Amino acid sequence: MKGITPSTLDRIRLIRENLESGNLDLQRPSHLSWLCEQLREVSYDLHEELLMRGDEVRAIKVFEEFYLQFDRMAKFFSMVEEASE
Repeated sequence: MKGITPSTLDRIRLIRENLESGNLDLQRPSHLSWLCEQLREVSYDLHEELLMRGDEVRAIKVFEEFYLQFDRMAKFFSMVEEASE
């Protein structure tokens, strides 16, 4: 796919495979944290790609609306997991 790095595609495939196979238990905070971390990294890759294309407005939007949100969620689920141990 044009404009998407192989590592981003691999990360998306890994997310999809884990969701399809049932390897992710969406009731477990640690699994939700992992999912949010992966989506955060995909968001960052998209952010970087937009910057390289010179589309700073969209890059900032992706960073604020996706990267930061997934980062917050990943930290939240990680804290929930730690509290439940």
